[in-house]
Order: sequence, then C-alpha cells, then structure tokens
Amino acid sequence: TEQILAPRAPVKFSSWLLTHSDASAFSRVGLDLDTPELTKICVFGALSPQGKSVVKGLLADTRKSYQIRCTTRRDLTSPEVQEIIRWDPDRVSFAKADWDDLPSCKAAVT
Repeated sequence: TEQILAPRAPVKFSSWLLTHSDASAFSRVGLDLDTPELTKICVFGALSPQGKSVVKGLLADTRKSYQIRCTTRRDLTSPEVQEIIRWDPDRVSFAKADWDDLPSCKAAVT
C-alpha cells in the first residue's frame, strides 16, 4: 500500500469531498439549504429495510418535526404497518400506493 500511495499521504474521504465537490452545483439546486417549509415527507417502500431506516432517521432528526407519510402495497391494517405507526402515531401515517398505479402514488403525496 505504501508503494502505491507514496510519496503522498492518505487523505480522508470527507476531506477529499470538501475539496473536490462542486459546491456551486449544490447551491444551484438548493441542496445546501435546509428549507424551513419542508416538513412533510413521503417515504415510498417504507416497509423495506431501507424505508424503515429512512423513517427512523426522519423521526430522530431534531431540527424539525416531520410529518411522515409512508406508502405500501400491503394491507394498511397489517402488523408491519401498525408497528411503524406506533413509533410516533402523531407524525407517521400510511397510504396505500403502487408504482403501477399512478393515481395512488399521486394521492400518497398530496
């Protein structure tokens, strides 16, 4: 490894990212700001491991109190759905949505 890296020292990825990212590109699309009006989030596939992780992350975010609309193709009374709602019944709700049914997806985000 030393032969490959020599003569330069290893650099942490976070340091590299700060010096090599195009910060102006982030600014142009608004990703450098935490918009105060963004408080409603829709999580598609909330019952998947990744979806559950997103919901937990949003609930743990102390900057805002997000209202989280989760979607699933499953029965809304299923134990898996009820478990996630129990994490915070005041902030988490579910809607039935299927990628193959555009009106159901539109209804989930409105």
